[in-house]
Amino acid sequence: MANWYFFYQQDGKESRWTEALADRRESIIKEGKPAFATILDLSFIPDNNEDWTKVKYKGDLYADFDAGDDLPYVCDQFKTFVGKLHAELEFDLTQARFYASGSKGFHIEIPQECFIPKVPQAGTAYLAYIYREMVQSVIVDTLDLNVYTGKKGRQWRTVNVKRENGCYKVPLTLEEVMDIDETSYRELIKAPRPDPSQTPPYCNPKFALLFDRSKEKVTGAMRNKKRRTEKASAILDPWKQAGKTPPTIVALMKGENVAEGAGFQSLAMQLAIYATSVGMKRKEFIDGCSGLCETHVSDSRRYGTPSKRREELGRMYDYMEQDVLYDFDVGPIVRLLKPGTSINDLGVLDREDSEDRPEVKETIDDDGVVTSNDPGFDVMRGLRKGFFMNSEGMFRRIGDKDEPIARAVLRNVEAFVDVESRNFSGYEFDIFVDGRKVARKMLGSDSFTSASNMRKFFGGLQVSYQGGEQETAALLDIMAEKAKSGGKVYSYPREGFFIIDHPEKDDPTPVAVYLTQDTFESSIDENDPDYFRLRYRPTEAVSTYMIDIHKAPPLSIDMLPQIDDLFNFNSPEVVINSVGWFIAAHYRSAYLRLFEQFPNLQVFGEAGAGKSQTIIMLSRLHWYRNSHGLATATSFTPFAIDNKVSSSHSAPAIFDEYKPRELRSQKGKYEKMKDVLKNAYIGGDTGNRGTLNRGGETSLGVVKTKCAAPLIFIGEAIENETAIIERCVLVKVTKDYQTRERSAAFLRLHDSEESKRALSAIGKLIMRRGFGIDLKKMYAEMTQIIESIRNKLPEAALGSAQARSMADRIIFNTAVVIHGWLMLKEALATVFGDHFNERIDDLISEKYDRASVGEDAKAVKVFGRSEITKVISQIALLSREQDRHYEMRLGKDYVTGDGWAEVKIERAYTNYRQYCATTHEQPLFDNLETFMVALTAYSPAVDHICADSDLRSDGSSETIMRFDTDKLAKDGVQQFKS
Repeated sequence: MANWYFFYQQDGKESRWTEALADRRESIIKEGKPAFATILDLSFIPDNNEDWTKVKYKGDLYADFDAGDDLPYVCDQFKTFVGKLHAELEFDLTQARFYASGSKGFHIEIPQECFIPKVPQAGTAYLAYIYREMVQSVIVDTLDLNVYTGKKGRQWRTVNVKRENGCYKVPLTLEEVMDIDETSYRELIKAPRPDPSQTPPYCNPKFALLFDRSKEKVTGAMRNKKRRTEKASAILDPWKQAGKTPPTIVALMKGENVAEGAGFQSLAMQLAIYATSVGMKRKEFIDGCSGLCETHVSDSRRYGTPSKRREELGRMYDYMEQDVLYDFDVGPIVRLLKPGTSINDLGVLDREDSEDRPEVKETIDDDGVVTSNDPGFDVMRGLRKGFFMNSEGMFRRIGDKDEPIARAVLRNVEAFVDVESRNFSGYEFDIFVDGRKVARKMLGSDSFTSASNMRKFFGGLQVSYQGGEQETAALLDIMAEKAKSGGKVYSYPREGFFIIDHPEKDDPTPVAVYLTQDTFESSIDENDPDYFRLRYRPTEAVSTYMIDIHKAPPLSIDMLPQIDDLFNFNSPEVVINSVGWFIAAHYRSAYLRLFEQFPNLQVFGEAGAGKSQTIIMLSRLHWYRNSHGLATATSFTPFAIDNKVSSSHSAPAIFDEYKPRELRSQKGKYEKMKDVLKNAYIGGDTGNRGTLNRGGETSLGVVKTKCAAPLIFIGEAIENETAIIERCVLVKVTKDYQTRERSAAFLRLHDSEESKRALSAIGKLIMRRGFGIDLKKMYAEMTQIIESIRNKLPEAALGSAQARSMADRIIFNTAVVIHGWLMLKEALATVFGDHFNERIDDLISEKYDRASVGEDAKAVKVFGRSEITKVISQIALLSREQDRHYEMRLGKDYVTGDGWAEVKIERAYTNYRQYCATTHEQPLFDNLETFMVALTAYSPAVDHICADSDLRSDGSSETIMRFDTDKLAKDGVQQFKS
């Protein structure tokens, strides 16, 4: 039978450890009365170079209770522990042995047979650590975990041996345990006491299960001992060789960067593991932790003073010096640190970017409910598959190593949602490389669908990205988490002032918004719960508007002379229509919302009359410093036209030098411009074009471009296509009305800085008043104006059915101009009182007077004839031409009579097309069939067969129609030559 061993100390803890055979334990203690003996027996005693983990142990379960000088507290905690043994493990307490240790604590011993059905003769490896694991399941304060040491084991005070204080460790009965207090304790330890009788031990099932689970846990941990040792050495050896302590450990020893709620016992344990692992001396260790001892807010009475905390550090150091179970590991250190504390010095990269972590805030409502923005632990973080981003870059964890992915760090992340579709559109963020911000970029949602997309993105920043598909998907999860602190931001592709439905309301809730490339303001206060954030973000090309009217100075009384000039820079007709339209254009989106229409501004007149310069001057009502230059219509590509008209809501899109003949020479451009001018009136789409969506699934898509901006087009000749002219406010600029006084006023407005500032100040005031816009009031005002114009407009002025069909648009366009002046009147009154009221009222009255005599309708009558009317008129003019290629010949191609004219339709159309080809004009009807269909619905065409016409005397089978020449004259058609 192999020998077993134990150690004893004859005179106390400072005396030599004496080795002895375990079978002589009882006689040595009885005869020699040593002060201490190890509680467990050892299977063998290794030499210096042997592995202590091979040693096995025998002995009863033991526990020590101690709390310094607070004996009453120890008494209470000891009784609590005993109660838990009975209540939680159903343990028969009469099988245990209880002791008062003779000074300020207690011991308890429980035979192995109570939890091991058959005690192995070979002993049990790591038995002290197994016991430590067992007692932690019923742990109480004052339970000393330092007594569970490996190697030689724990010295245990012997019973009935006199101590230095003259007292004894004595046995206690169960009844004495349950009734003990400080007084009885002091009395009981004065003299030796006999051992009380106890119930023979028998196995307790719950206790046995606890032992088995604890044993499995400890032995499992020891299987990885070699790997843990190598891991610890890889971290600590460089510091040991340098003779330095890692800054992270130094900070903890000073009491810095300690996590809130970190227990002192845990701190002492982990720091002691470090100290003993690197061979730090006991005194050096305790002295180095003086800061922690002074500043730690204790989590129990046991560590309630600096001296008690120093004592605990010493006890834990002694324990770890003898321990073989515990090895240094970074994980437990991390849990003791404040979130975000860098631990790069311990060889482990941060898993998060501490610079981008939101400040945790708590709010308490009226009911006392606490709400926190702390996201807590993310249980789905495993989706990232080891990918993480910290303050140095992006990494992936492979085994025990962290491999770099990219040196870029993404911070201040904001998630963008398209305000119209409500779809997630991407993230915007700052990019830091080597600690320096290099850019702020927007990354669309489709960029996260492939590593190739991500490499292209970072490549544009001269940053290498070496992640694969898995890392790219994980980056999306990190961005989503980072964006929680940045909040949701809505994106919108247009600038200017506009009315939008609240993006977070189910029912339409209008909100007034002013948005530029660097500014967002709305009618909702930032502190309002309904407040939302909106940013200008183009879907394709960046806007060239760069609206900055918000930067203009406020309108002030000293600007009165400059405002005076605004009423006198040209003829009243030009001033009324242009200024009224420019003011109303600020609220174009409101008009579209209420009436689904808003007119274009067509400026025409002779060269040198000042058309372009007038528009440049008035554009100050929408810009301040970023003066909006003019570009010729022919210089725009179809894509540029789409971008121009879709990038603003209030500042106008201006097309100068609008020349249909030149536009026709560029394939498709004239048709594009005409479509835009028509669709702009209702704010419709300017066109659709195909695109290739490269999202999670590649697919074909359609991009629609909305004509959002107010439109101005300028040219010498008027664009007289009916569908366009009826959608316009017309401004005719000529030299005839430019008096010396008006020219001087114009030059001051155009050139002087004071006038430019004043015009922009008006624009700013008009824009800001929009935040208080009342859509119901606006609708009522416009309805009243429209009704007033309708009542004043003479029926005779509209003459034809075609003109009458356009009356509603003519009236609405006029009403917009008048309403613009009313809004200007209200705005100016806030600064100048009633100074300008009479002048504005006079201008409005003049506009009403023009409507009352049908001036606006007459313009439409002249320029706004239907397409079929224009063609018939041109055919009639061909009867007066001498060119044989397209001349209409009397008696052969047409005949006339009293109040009528009969025409060969095929011949007339052929001549008309020949004339268009010669003059390079665009035919209004592409083929004969469409022309003839239009004639069947044309009221002056009174006979579509003309079977008895004189034109059939030559046997012709062509289509011949008779026209009522009186009706033609009313439509403005030229007379056929008789």
